[in-house]
Amino acid sequence: MQQTPTFFQKVQSKLRAWQHEYINRPLKLGTPIDRQVWEQQFQEGMWDYLGSEDERGRFEEIVRCYREFGNGGTVLDVACGGGWLYGYLKEAGLIMPHQYLGVDLSQTAVDGAQKRFPEARLAQMDFDKDTLGERFDIIVFNECIYFFNKPAAKVDWCRKHNLEADGKFIFSIYGEEKNQYLWPEVAKGNVLLSEKTVTNNKGQQWTIKTLRPVA
Repeated sequence: MQQTPTFFQKVQSKLRAWQHEYINRPLKLGTPIDRQVWEQQFQEGMWDYLGSEDERGRFEEIVRCYREFGNGGTVLDVACGGGWLYGYLKEAGLIMPHQYLGVDLSQTAVDGAQKRFPEARLAQMDFDKDTLGERFDIIVFNECIYFFNKPAAKVDWCRKHNLEADGKFIFSIYGEEKNQYLWPEVAKGNVLLSEKTVTNNKGQQWTIKTLRPVA
């Protein structure tokens, strides 16, 4: 069950929303959140609901995209949180532990994912600032591209330094109007391979797209 935010968390959320609306979105920027905030939220179980049935549809669509376009290759799961995507890939019998790397800013999230999936390869890192010296066949940004300072620049960096020559990106973005400005940003230099909007029984929507860099 999703946890109820505290008064302080509600104030923080309103301030971030104001910054997003009047500063970041016009400048095509994301809205980074401090690590200590993520740590507190994961410690308080605010993101445990991501493992619920309400979220299954979008995860299964990401898995479908991997099945169709991943060619059984390696996966980088950016902002992996509780490791839920790994669980769905494992459930589908599509991946071995050595083919997957999940990274997250929160050590609490990584510890929880490691406890849930002891065999999975996971690491705490600030993917907005730190560099990763590996390449992958699929890079997944699952409801996290909003939190990068410069989303388009991050995607371009990944294309140059972390994506295999024939690699693809999978993006999942929540359906709120405030997030839609990001699609043209992440699409720069990429070709659309697939697109699907998933709606759960609460009416929540996510759009999942698979993109391939222009040759």
